[in-house]
Amino acid sequence: MNFIITTVIIVVVFIISISMSSMIYIVYMNRSEEFGILHAMGYRKSFIKKLILKELISLSIVSWIGGYLLSWGLISLLNNLILYSQGQSLYFFTQMGLINTLIIPVMVVFASVIPLLRKLRKWDPISVIERRD
Repeated sequence: MNFIITTVIIVVVFIISISMSSMIYIVYMNRSEEFGILHAMGYRKSFIKKLILKELISLSIVSWIGGYLLSWGLISLLNNLILYSQGQSLYFFTQMGLINTLIIPVMVVFASVIPLLRKLRKWDPISVIERRD
């Protein structure tokens, strides 16, 4: 039973990570003109790469913390309103739960940063600004 649950969790994490990475990639590709302008103004590609990485990491951390707090609040509400009166409860903070939820932001950052940085390496700022991409 644990093997089946672990397999389902791995599949769900993989699907969520790929979906979120695709969405983030699309958002950052729509911002390519902004990055092209920054590069044309004299900012180095290394600065732009660090900027993208910082943005994605901070977005992932804030989203993970927000999701964890929201889940904790909903589980507490469910426990207080329904489950405690029946002598049951849901536990929330476990090691596997923490690991399973941390995998998603890590995979999202890697799966979206790698294609973005590969694309950035080939960018010509003038062609990006003129949208000849």
